[in-house]
Amino acid sequence: MVERIEAPHLRKGSDLMLRQQTCIRCNKTYESDDPDRVFCGRACVTAESRSFEVTADELYRLVWSMPTTHVAAEFGVSDVAIAKRCKRLDVKKPPRGYWSRLRAETKRRRQERRKGAT
Repeated sequence: MVERIEAPHLRKGSDLMLRQQTCIRCNKTYESDDPDRVFCGRACVTAESRSFEVTADELYRLVWSMPTTHVAAEFGVSDVAIAKRCKRLDVKKPPRGYWSRLRAETKRRRQERRKGAT
């Protein structure tokens, strides 16, 4: 037979002080005994940790100056999140393979300069 044990902080009639607080992300009110808690639940914690603020101009400048995976690493999100944000803000991204072709072209030019210098 399994004996049920109640946690002291969950007993009815205990001296638990629940306070009305407001979530800093969604502005919902919730009750909590922890004064340091700032989110109403796991969904808001997760969403806040994944969100990133960027303007369309800044995003355009970033995606045309480095690969999307590098931009994503700067913001701590996935490259798919960057692609979705570009789509939402109507920011044109470099075509697939752009950075590889650019590297190959730079490498080819460097080799041509070396051959011409000798």
